[in-house]
Formats: sequence, C-alpha cells, structure tokens
Amino acid sequence: VKQPGKRAFVRLRAGERVPVGSTIDTTAGVVSLTAAESKTHTTTGQFYAGQFRLTQKRARTAEETVLTLTGPKPTGCAAGVATAARKKPRKRSLWGSGSGGYSTVGSDGSATELGTKWLTEDTCAGTLIRVAQGAVLVDDFPHHRTFILRAPHSFLAHPGKGG
Repeated sequence: VKQPGKRAFVRLRAGERVPVGSTIDTTAGVVSLTAAESKTHTTTGQFYAGQFRLTQKRARTAEETVLTLTGPKPTGCAAGVATAARKKPRKRSLWGSGSGGYSTVGSDGSATELGTKWLTEDTCAGTLIRVAQGAVLVDDFPHHRTFILRAPHSFLAHPGKGG
C-alpha cells in the first residue's frame, strides 16, 4: 500500500487500517477490504490482480467504496507498428469479489457490484467489464448510460460514437 503523500509502497499487515486515498497494489496478491457502509454496517470484498486508488463517496443510502484503476495506461495500441517490433499490449485491470457497496472504475466505465465476482480492465479499445458470477451495475461514461450486466456476459465501454 502507498499512503497519500508517500512515495513508496510498503507491505500491508493483516488487520492494518488503510487510509482513504491510498493506492493498493494487488498484482502479486489478494487484499480483503472491510469498509463502513453505514454507521452500523460493514461490507467485505476481495480484490486482486491489479493496482487501484481507494476512495469513498456517499451513495443514495450508504457509503460506496470506490476502487479506481491506477498504474500506467494501456500501451502497445498504435496501429501500423511493424509486427516484429510489436510487443504484447499492456493493460490495467482489477478482479473483485464481494457483496456490498464496492465500485471499480476504469477510464471509460465503472462497475458497481451487486453480490458478484467481476473484472474491470482498461484496454486500448476502452474499459472492459466482465462478470464471472452474479451481476454488476455498469456505468458507460462516454455514452451516458447505466444498466445491469449479468454473468457470464461482458461489456466494452469504448470512447467512440455509438454503443
């Protein structure tokens, strides 16, 4: 975890509190987060295979824990690059599993879990939301629409026209 205002990541110890605004790197592990959803209720989720910034915002009736993808933006997207010089495109992603007010946010879309297991991945084409179990509430930023996506489906929120 890298706390706000710090330059380096430090290993997170079991049971340690993580300040809002921290960046968490789960590319080589899993973090289990327990967050306050209200004054009397907490919610727990597991997150892995990515790097994200932890924030909270007030939702309709409770606090929502927001995990925004961080790290380098996707690379290797340029068209017309010679095949020999082309490297495997780099993506940024985050898997989540839980039940309660968690949202993952990419460049072009977000997913708010509804008791599920899901992936949020920024790619050269946009933000991919893939639901492995359950359902998520997808917010497609460029096209100003929100809908429920159920397993085993996926959706690509792309920055271009249409939908």
